[in-house]
Amino acid sequence: EHNDILLQSRVIERTAELEDAHRSLLRHHDYLQSLIDRVATALCTLVPVFDGAEIVDFRFRMSNEAYARYSGKPPESIAGKLVSLVFPGYRQTDAFEKYKETWITGLVNQWDLHYNHDQLDVHLNITASRMGAEVVVNITDFTKVKALELELLAKIDALERSNSYLEEFAHAASHDLKEPIRKIHTFSERLKVKLTPLMDERDRDMFGRLESASHRMDALIEDLLTYSQVSLKAMDKEMVDLNAKVSAVLTDLEVVIEETHAVIEVQALPVIAGYPRQLQQLFQNLLSNALKYRRPDIAPHITVSAETASPAQLDMLLPTADRSATWHLVVVTDNGIGFEQQHAERIFRMFERLHARAEYGGTGIGLSIVQKVAQNHGGLVRADSVPGEGTRFSVLLKGS
Repeated sequence: EHNDILLQSRVIERTAELEDAHRSLLRHHDYLQSLIDRVATALCTLVPVFDGAEIVDFRFRMSNEAYARYSGKPPESIAGKLVSLVFPGYRQTDAFEKYKETWITGLVNQWDLHYNHDQLDVHLNITASRMGAEVVVNITDFTKVKALELELLAKIDALERSNSYLEEFAHAASHDLKEPIRKIHTFSERLKVKLTPLMDERDRDMFGRLESASHRMDALIEDLLTYSQVSLKAMDKEMVDLNAKVSAVLTDLEVVIEETHAVIEVQALPVIAGYPRQLQQLFQNLLSNALKYRRPDIAPHITVSAETASPAQLDMLLPTADRSATWHLVVVTDNGIGFEQQHAERIFRMFERLHARAEYGGTGIGLSIVQKVAQNHGGLVRADSVPGEGTRFSVLLKGS
């Protein structure tokens, strides 16, 4: 009887100890659950379910509120349940195989998953790692970021299509306008020859204005055609010798060079991967610009030079430049009329002019073409000037 009483007493003590341990375990579980519920990202732990030696599914051991929210239930409702029952669609993704691989190899897996099942449409970044006999799954939901990314891509695509349509329209419209302008030139010239003996000073002045306006229109159409061709850049680049391009431009400009007694010094220029026609247009416009905006009492002195851009120059001109590539800085300087530095950005805008048309001709498109060509070659153009002293154009071009 004494032994029975002693045994009963020990059972009661042991039961109390187990109850205390159980309550402690519950408190620990509640603390752990409270802790992981504070984690903003979705978190759960999974234990494998075997059929013989083969893993056939996983079972939830724990999850936080952020994870359980995808199921529409609280964490305690999915604890102990098969993942395939809570999220049937997960077997149609690579998630099951990734979890399985993580448990078998012990290696961390991380991947992006577009989960479009079980009334969910979410973009997730999942990290799975093994801890003891469980797989710990951490999920970062970037659905909103993905939506913004897709929206941005759609807008970029729409903008590119719009720009393409506008460029094609400008090209087509400019091309179609050339024939009527040619007829205006032809017929006005015939009328002038026929009517010259009958015209007084006022009539000749009106004919002169007509010819001047038609020539300006012709130049504008030609420049618009050039600009549209630069915008619709070629797909494939070639190795282009910039020395040859400058030489070709100087040949085209030899008459005005001779008339203005210009001195043009050309130093050694690099060979770069680019669009040959565009690069020739770049030098055509820069050199024409330097010859046009000359001081009336001083012969133009123009220098064309180039150097490999230094890290400091890239930091100043294009901080985002790819440092693994070679960059060339082509510089064209002149001793012309110059301009106030505050107008340095304006001169590259379409049709922007700092001087009256009566003083200097042109359409206001030339430097816009220079800027577009520089951009098509990954770089940019910058102008530095002092009124009455000249201008320095710095063109940064990606060489390779």
